This record gives sequence, C-alpha cells and structure tokens, in this order.
Amino acid sequence: MAREDHGIEHEPALNLAFDQEVDASEAKAAHILAKQRPRDAKQAHEHSVHDELAYLPDDLDRPTLIDRDFSCNACGYNLRGLVLGQPCPECNHVQYERPSRTDREGYAHWLAGRLRATSQTKSWVIVFVVAFLSGLWSVFGAFWNAGVGGLSNFFALAVWGPAVEEVMKIALIAVIIERAPYLFANRMQIIVAAIGAGLMFAIIENFLYLFVYIPDPPAWLVVWRWTVCVALHVGCTLVAGMGAAKVWHTQVTQMRRLPIPVDMRYLVAAILIHGVYNGTVTLLELSGAF
Repeated sequence: MAREDHGIEHEPALNLAFDQEVDASEAKAAHILAKQRPRDAKQAHEHSVHDELAYLPDDLDRPTLIDRDFSCNACGYNLRGLVLGQPCPECNHVQYERPSRTDREGYAHWLAGRLRATSQTKSWVIVFVVAFLSGLWSVFGAFWNAGVGGLSNFFALAVWGPAVEEVMKIALIAVIIERAPYLFANRMQIIVAAIGAGLMFAIIENFLYLFVYIPDPPAWLVVWRWTVCVALHVGCTLVAGMGAAKVWHTQVTQMRRLPIPVDMRYLVAAILIHGVYNGTVTLLELSGAF
C-alpha cells in the first residue's frame, strides 16, 4: 500500500532504525550508518551539533551575548559581555566558538556529568598512576634521544634532548586533559602528577648513571645527581605542569575543549631551563672544569 505522506522523514537515508521498513537498495547504507551512530555519551558529545562553530552568529536582530567567562583562543582575554563574533578587545581575534550549554547534548553536558561521577579517590589513584607511568615513559624518550644519529653532541644535549624529555614527561597529563579532563579533580592534582613524573624520571636516570653508565662514581657526582639533577627535572616538569593545570582549569570552569591541552609558554620555558642547564654543564665539561 502506497504511503500518502510525502514528508522527507520517510527518506531511506534518514531512516536508520532496523525495526522500520528499509528499502532493499538502501539496506547496506543504512547498516553502515547505524554502526557509525554514537553508542555512548562520549561519542554523542563528539558528534553533537551544539558545539559547532557559529560562522554566522545567529540573527543580526538577536545577537548572542557571551554571558559567562569565555576566554579568547588567541590571547586568553575574557570575552564575557561581548557579542559572539565581535573582535577580541585585546588582540582583535574574531572567535566564532559558542559557549557550550550543560542542558544540551554536547561537550559541556558530557563533561559536567563525568565530573560529578568521578570520585576524589579515583582521581588521586589516577594522579599516582600518571606520575609513575610518565616518569617511566620519558626514560624511553631519553634512550631514543641518545640513539638519534645525525645530530651534533652539543645540539642533542642542549636542544633536542631537553625538548624530547620535557614533552614526554608531560605527555600523559596532556592526553588526559584533552580526552578525559574529569579524571583530575583540581589543579593541585595536576601539579602533583607533574612533580611525581619529574621525580620518577630523575630517580630512574640517577640509578642508570650511578650504577650502570659510571662505574664507581665520585662522591661529589652522587651528591650532585641526587640534589641538582633531581631539582632540575622536578622543577622543569613542574613548570610544564603549571601550564597544563592552567588549561585544565579553563576547560572545566568554562566547560569547553581548548585547542591545545598545555599552555605552550610554560612548556617552552621548561625546555629552555633544561636546555640552558644541559648546555652549561656540557661546555664546562668540555673546558675541563669537571
């Protein structure tokens, strides 16, 4: 019996439910599309239209007012009180990203729910696991850096090595902030995780240097490595961790995903501090001071 309703809701491409009649010629396409539909809350927020950029900000007669804290992606200036699409007063960047709403399916709704469901105990377990794994993981980065060919010894020690080590020490924290920020309950947990990662890396590196690479090390070197070197690694990772904590705080207070999970200014500062130390020690060693 032919349908008398000619509405578009009966088009095969819009009808993905298997309990309804699907045209035989469209069955394969319907099956593929159904498999691609979001199966959980995380997939649902990633496919939500409510987080799409507003290339044409609403009706001109009813512009959208940014009525809560919402930072500029370019400079971090708080755009609260401005109209969506209005240039940032600080840097003139035009941002068409909408503030997310917690009452509609999307990133804000998903994040708010996950934050409520994650316990403090689970968060602290994650902190210590991340600290341990980050320290261990970054040691492999140091080994990889040592095996890189085609680089001068000074460049590898003062530039390439510090960059690789600092990025890898903070990498797991950055992944969590990007993919599952609800696993951290506050900024202090990120700081603790960063300090733990730097400390774990320093401990493993010291054991390798003092018990494997350098047979019978002098007492001054043992003291140096357990004081200055530990402080260096912990301090540099702490600086990078502060940049990660800053991004995390913005995400969970503004309920939005930022383009980069770590403030790059802090990460670059950590790399520079590490690089200056390595470069200075290398020059002193070459000059015969050590």
